[in-house]
Amino acid sequence: MTRGRRAYLGDPMLYAFDEGPDNGAYYEDYGDQGTSGRIFVSDEDWNSPNLAWTWCLDSDTPNASIECFIQAWNCPLRTYNQDREVLWRPQAYSGLPSYTIQILSNLDVKADFAHIDDLAGFLVKTIDPPEVSENKELNFISDHISSNEIAALLEKYSHREVEKSIMPLEAMRRVWKNKEEVPEDLKRKTRPDLRGNGQDVFAFSYCEDVKTSPAYGRYISLSVSLSLLSGANALVRPDGVGRLPALGWNTWNAFGCDIDASKVLTAAEETINLGLKDAGYEYINIDDCWSVKSGRDPNTKRIIPDSAKFPDGISGVASKIHDLGLKVGIYSSAGTETCAGYPASLGYEKIDAESFAEWGIDYLKYDNCGVPTNWTDTYTHCVPDNSNGSKFPNGTCPDISNPAPTAYDWSSSNTAQRYNAMRDALLGVNRTILYSLCEWGQADVNTWGNGTGNSWRTTGDITPDWSRIVEIANENSFLMNYADFWGYPDPDMLEVGNGNLTLEENRAHFALWAAMKSPLIIGTALDSINEEHLAILKNKPLLSFHQDPVIGRPAYPYKWGYNPDWTFDPAHPAEYWSGPSSTLGGTLVLMFNSEDSAKHRTAVWSEIPELKDSAEKGSGYRVTEIWTGEDLGCVKDQYDVELQSHDIAALVVGESC
Repeated sequence: MTRGRRAYLGDPMLYAFDEGPDNGAYYEDYGDQGTSGRIFVSDEDWNSPNLAWTWCLDSDTPNASIECFIQAWNCPLRTYNQDREVLWRPQAYSGLPSYTIQILSNLDVKADFAHIDDLAGFLVKTIDPPEVSENKELNFISDHISSNEIAALLEKYSHREVEKSIMPLEAMRRVWKNKEEVPEDLKRKTRPDLRGNGQDVFAFSYCEDVKTSPAYGRYISLSVSLSLLSGANALVRPDGVGRLPALGWNTWNAFGCDIDASKVLTAAEETINLGLKDAGYEYINIDDCWSVKSGRDPNTKRIIPDSAKFPDGISGVASKIHDLGLKVGIYSSAGTETCAGYPASLGYEKIDAESFAEWGIDYLKYDNCGVPTNWTDTYTHCVPDNSNGSKFPNGTCPDISNPAPTAYDWSSSNTAQRYNAMRDALLGVNRTILYSLCEWGQADVNTWGNGTGNSWRTTGDITPDWSRIVEIANENSFLMNYADFWGYPDPDMLEVGNGNLTLEENRAHFALWAAMKSPLIIGTALDSINEEHLAILKNKPLLSFHQDPVIGRPAYPYKWGYNPDWTFDPAHPAEYWSGPSSTLGGTLVLMFNSEDSAKHRTAVWSEIPELKDSAEKGSGYRVTEIWTGEDLGCVKDQYDVELQSHDIAALVVGESC
């Protein structure tokens, strides 16, 4: 990317390419000032039969540097500086729309994506830090996506008001390589509506292959108001809590109601001793049954911790956990009673939030039991949560009673209001408390959960049974587009180390949960965990992918394997997954055997979205096996492995070779 010097124009400008000296090409300003600059493009790229744009934007000060870039989709285009050094080559995803973007105000900020949600996440990151209260303008070119879609995605991921303006599509025209062939009426387009000053705007591209489905670039200017939308504070906090999925331990799967301070503190100490804290696990969470069952304090109306279980109260346990450098969580429910029949928080949200903050709580798991009839929802939402696949053909609920009308806004439901009440109470205390919604996927929580909490349960409870684990994995696999920074669908806590799961099943369970960027909350007794299960929970590459500070999206299924793609099957979830990782320096690839006997599984590089472009050109990749850490060397075309029943292969596919 090069920068030229020119006179002040004031408006965003598009420039046509023409053949220039040095076997390159240059952009020329057709405006009144008649100045020009140069971007060098190779002969190979110059002759490319694909569509691209050059876009130049002046700053608001005279004689400022022009900021120019070339924009391409599925186009082998490179940009060079005057020393012929390659500055940027967008990656193309053959067969998929590729969203390649560069922010005009900062030429160092550029990226390309195969998924539209990733594009939105990238744009959101350009307007960080999120806690700043100011307006910012984001100018960029996009294609295959409307301004309304971009605005909606930005609001979804940034939780901010978005105002947009867009240059009409009529302003975008095909461009000829020879400027003499450009019709006079296309050389100048006055767009006084951009800034009201009547300056000239040009819209040209230089590639020719636009015969079947012409692509039109869109100059989009989005004014993003950083004042937070109502209720979005629960997601975007100044201290970063909730930006990444949680890592921790919880009492329930191991002990149920049989809990006390000793067991909780033992788990905290073992988190240190076993190296789990060093691996990133930080929350020690007390689930149900921590209070007295008889009711609240008659004077203060506070929930009373059970002194027989917690002689020093919850605050005493929290203090000791904090002294270990860990955080502590607590449990309640958005009803009048918890699932085990203890006092819950509906109607007492402010009092309980104040108690939790006073005790030093850092995490709240908020369940969905004890809901009185006046707080139930008017309509029923489809949650296809049952091992009987015939009851939910391809994830639908044909027999659902009282379904909601089309386009019903579930954020107005009683369920959403019950959870919002606790969100608001937590935001009102002088302590940051991560908010984990446990409402079992009801009330279409995926459409409003990330405006209420940091994670939200998508199904009913997990059990240490293989059939239940794959059933939940299947359901959650269809919700991956909802996961990103500040909000994560939650398929429930881990059962690694529990029940009669085989080693392979434990491994597959953890790998899928980590790849989906689900909260990873350990649910086994740490003082008796075996080395194999501990090694699974501490797997560095999977935890590194899970906690990626740059890429928020999880891995996505790219092929179902056992079933045709997009099949909803409680016994056989999607078997092939991939996701980009800045921390691994490559792509995470999973191959899963959902069958009851040993089977071969093959990862074909040209089928994987993140690898497809280079693979089709014959590139191999350096591959590392995640479970053993073995360097598999340069692997061409594909990688085949035999997997035992219910096992999973996990790979890091790195640089091309």
